[in-house]
Amino acid sequence: DEQRRLVAALGDKDGLILEHHGPLVVGASVGEAVMLMHILERAAQAQLRAMAAVGERIARVGDELATRTHAQWVGDGREWDGDVEWPALLRRADRFCPGFRD
Repeated sequence: DEQRRLVAALGDKDGLILEHHGPLVVGASVGEAVMLMHILERAAQAQLRAMAAVGERIARVGDELATRTHAQWVGDGREWDGDVEWPALLRRADRFCPGFRD
């Protein structure tokens, strides 16, 4: 039952924040999921900093700007988040922790 509710809540999105549980992200690959979690974490940090600076009444962008920014971020859909970053992260892990793949 829980799986069906989570899938329904996700819809066509790639992440949600579960009350009392934290973030949930899904990706087409492990690399994409890692990058989406990183991006979500950075966005949450930015929002908390803004709220600490000016209170809960932070400015919101308009729908037109949000739509245009989303289109620029998503692009044409041929490249997934993590396509470039994931191999680099694996190389770094190999360097700092040889044998971690075992």
